[in-house]
Amino acid sequence: AAEKANAEIKKLASQMTGGKSPFSAPGNQQPRTGETVKPSLTVKTTAATRENILAIANRFYNRSYSALGAVSKSRFNQDLKTAATEEFSLMAVKRLASTGGTLISMGDDHNQACVYITAAVKAMPEDTLSMNNFGAYLRIIDSINTSIPVLLYANKLYGQSPIILTQLGCSYFELNDMKQAEFYLKEALKYDPDFGQAHTALCDLYIKQNRLQDATPRIVCRCKGDWVLLQQGIR
Repeated sequence: AAEKANAEIKKLASQMTGGKSPFSAPGNQQPRTGETVKPSLTVKTTAATRENILAIANRFYNRSYSALGAVSKSRFNQDLKTAATEEFSLMAVKRLASTGGTLISMGDDHNQACVYITAAVKAMPEDTLSMNNFGAYLRIIDSINTSIPVLLYANKLYGQSPIILTQLGCSYFELNDMKQAEFYLKEALKYDPDFGQAHTALCDLYIKQNRLQDATPRIVCRCKGDWVLLQQGIR
């Protein structure tokens, strides 16, 4: 069941990238000679409660819905009406979330993507895939601080997804909360030791902190993982 859930999350998360990975953390983090490493911060965010997440979803939904053009709004209203006639079943909610993922990958209008994703979240806040997609969307539009409670809530719903855990780690990394970043990236690798994005982000974190001895094994692990994928591709 865990493998199936992770496969579904990975499939929908891949739709969210639009050429920009939701896992990306600032690259090339090694400090220059004489540069002082900034102290890690402790990030404070909205509590990851159901009520707060729905409030965030409503805020983004209302903002994006009002920004839609007539054609986009008409299309969305029809799709939402269809989902409503299906009483927002799990399949209907996943269809909304998947449509949002496709739209953000096209990169034309993030407001279109937002209304589909947030509609899915509002209809079924217990759906891990929709919540993961919302967190990924927030990261892609650079609402990093807001992504944290959403991803924390997704992690409450399903705590064994390396994708959710890595996105959490990367969000904390970008906000310079290195303690939390390291914790969640290591948690991701606990559930999937070969998850390349977590290895890469953790390597970046170690380099940023001048922990080169810790970074080296991560570089080896990532290279090994890439080599295995290359071999599989050749076969």
